[in-house]
Amino acid sequence: MQTRPFSPNLLLLIALSCASLTLSPPVSAQDAEGGAGDPALKGRLDKLLNDSKLSKVKVGVHVRDLDSGETLYGRNADTPLNPASNIKLVTAAAVLDKYGPGHTFTTELHATATSGDTITGDLVLKGGGDPFLLWSHLLEMAERARRKGFTRIKGDIVIDDTVFDDAFMPPAFDQKSEDSAYRASVSGAAAEFGALTINVTPRGAGEKPRITFDPPNDYATVQSTAVVVKEKDEARKEALQIKAAPDGDRTAIQISGKTWPRGGATVRKRMDNPSLYTGYLLRRALKLLGITVEGKIRRGPLPGGTRLLARHTSYTMNYNIAAMQKWSNNYMAEMLFKSLDMGDAPATWAGAQKAALAFLEKAGVKGELKLTNGSGLYDANALSAAQFTQVLYYLQRRPDILPDFESSFAIAGVDGTLKRRMKSGPANTVARGKTGTLSGVVTLTGYVQTLKGRRIGFSVLFNDTRGGAWGYRRLQDDLVEAITDWGNK
Repeated sequence: MQTRPFSPNLLLLIALSCASLTLSPPVSAQDAEGGAGDPALKGRLDKLLNDSKLSKVKVGVHVRDLDSGETLYGRNADTPLNPASNIKLVTAAAVLDKYGPGHTFTTELHATATSGDTITGDLVLKGGGDPFLLWSHLLEMAERARRKGFTRIKGDIVIDDTVFDDAFMPPAFDQKSEDSAYRASVSGAAAEFGALTINVTPRGAGEKPRITFDPPNDYATVQSTAVVVKEKDEARKEALQIKAAPDGDRTAIQISGKTWPRGGATVRKRMDNPSLYTGYLLRRALKLLGITVEGKIRRGPLPGGTRLLARHTSYTMNYNIAAMQKWSNNYMAEMLFKSLDMGDAPATWAGAQKAALAFLEKAGVKGELKLTNGSGLYDANALSAAQFTQVLYYLQRRPDILPDFESSFAIAGVDGTLKRRMKSGPANTVARGKTGTLSGVVTLTGYVQTLKGRRIGFSVLFNDTRGGAWGYRRLQDDLVEAITDWGNK
């Protein structure tokens, strides 16, 4: 990736990852707040933003003509705010800039030594940083090994995840200790989004519920005191609790409480060691295909002189960023973010931060910002509304990646996180956006294509919100519909 050189002081700040960064002289308030604009648009947006719901909310709004770059409207447009998952559009743009839309990641299966139907050495899975590696892909690779006639592995299953370093937890993820799948760890050989689905299925009253995993594996252990009771009301008094906690190198699924014969639960939980989790999934896949494994599961590098048994090629980059953006997948965002530093040495979070910041500078983003992770989870990042629309403006001048970037956004009223929003009105199907929601944060950045062919970018950032997010989302939708309606006239 071609970037301008950085000063040593700037590189130090990026490596620290917690300081505010200045890419170049800040854009002036006049640049972001002013512009020719249209009094009619200003009047409509001002009226919406003067809603009493926003009286104590930090608001940053910027509307930009994506053809000319002209500011059409701004309110606190230069103020860095927590963008939540809006940061994923920066991750998407940066990986498209580095790799292109057709890039793929490769995962390989190697044997260190073989004899007849036996792998006499180790079976090594060489990870390539694939953000969408699934249980079904591991099954396919195991099947290819079986087709080559192997039925026994005397050595270990070794997971080579050295394309990334050993820091599984993304930056800022340690701010909370939640066990939910949206806080999944990552590695160079992670699979199944670093998470496991746990199904608790009731049996008869007085019996213990049936507990199953999807995908099936022995990585997660079960610690359960849950019971099935006859009546729903009794079950409600001590409802099922399903938690995930570290258990040595593995993860324990802790289940307690009560359910009733028509109750049960299904949840997804993060796995603490994503590389070993992949190893256990691979061992189960081999077992299902009749291949016995005598050794243990461990992490380690791929040695030289091995025999390639199978290779899996990932989905293309444009597919990956669409899945990440439309459904706001934190795991995929952090896998792709860390891939920005992939090269001869293991990728690091500090290296990914430097690469992402270099892209923002290349895109013409100015002013102070904080960039820590690629998903937007927790208090990790701070960008302004004008900085986001600058990224949109820059991408308009990149015909090599623009179509794939734009198609990765959710479509208003159609799919992704905008499927239930703007289902009617002028913005329906013509607005595309990236949503963001955290406690106290509701954001929306995207663009509209008007009936006159005008392309307008917008970024609406709300911080310090109170209560539920839907009221703020409706207000954001009203802003986007007003922009669209104005542009159609």
